[in-house]
Amino acid sequence: MKADSADGELLPPYVVYKASHFYDTGVKNGPEGTRYNRSASGWFDGDCFTDWLETLAVPYLENKEGKKVLVGDNVSSHLSLKAVQLWKEKNIDFVFLPANLTHLTQPLDVAFFKPLKKPWRQVLEQWKKTDGRDMKSVPKGCVFHGCLSS
Repeated sequence: MKADSADGELLPPYVVYKASHFYDTGVKNGPEGTRYNRSASGWFDGDCFTDWLETLAVPYLENKEGKKVLVGDNVSSHLSLKAVQLWKEKNIDFVFLPANLTHLTQPLDVAFFKPLKKPWRQVLEQWKKTDGRDMKSVPKGCVFHGCLSS
């Protein structure tokens, strides 16, 4: 999960690993302030979203003046009783982007992720030809340890 503000400030990343249990293998040497979690699917579920709200979004927004608005895609993990209560308590509005249109309307896809994906794919392709040639996926401990440097 990556989020930024209207003034261009990036919030720390929120990394979700696919795992039943959380181990500290993949949490060393990450960007400062990164929050780590896990889910059974590896996807950002309701528990991860609520944790992200409580640990990264709300603390960031509390230090800002004026109206607080979060914009997110229209997935079920963003809508829970706990999230709604937190938005109400902290006076935060949450705007859902229209369903099935996030590929057109999601601001970070164009400005942040598209330019990031090309070099990331190049790093992964090089890794698959060398150290990763016998592996099905990147080990969690490699993500921030330079194992993928080309």
